Amino acid sequence: MSKQMLYGRLAFPYIFEPRADKADQSKKPRYELTLLIDKTFPGIAKYKAACLEVAVKKFGNASAAQAVLQARPVFKDGNAKAKPVEGFADHYYIAARSTTMPDFFGPDRRKLSTEEARKLFYAGCYVNVIVSPWAYSSNGNRGVSHELVALQFAGHGDAFSGRPTASADDFPDVSAQAGETAFATGADDLI
Repeated sequence: MSKQMLYGRLAFPYIFEPRADKADQSKKPRYELTLLIDKTFPGIAKYKAACLEVAVKKFGNASAAQAVLQARPVFKDGNAKAKPVEGFADHYYIAARSTTMPDFFGPDRRKLSTEEARKLFYAGCYVNVIVSPWAYSSNGNRGVSHELVALQFAGHGDAFSGRPTASADDFPDVSAQAGETAFATGADDLI
């Protein structure tokens, strides 16, 4: 399997605890994410070529592989979703899954512990994701899926949680007033 890197925004992350398949409880729970990819991302053509390569190996020839990829495109169009979802407009998206927890890396390429990663990755942040495309043919379904291998934190973005986020800069510095009623200082700025 070839490893490929894609860049985008993290959505619907189940990267710390595996998620059970609601439709088929007999399947092993999987770690998964949805990656929102800008339609101008330069790695799209390279990844499509890697997907075509694994499809040709699985389905025997280029025309059969292209027919499968035509029926089930590698990149789904966020504008074509029946029900609009925040962040999907004007983006492609893929779902990547694995039965094993992915590896996590910081922006400095240092491998992170799960505890460190939990503090850094969130729905809406920007990530580099290592995926490995693989072709399948099962029960009449044929296509190419994406094995989730690793994530690298690439930057902050607006959270998709539906609630505003806060940072330390949103609060006044009340360290000098420890033990006193600290609310009085700067409270008028918040109202």
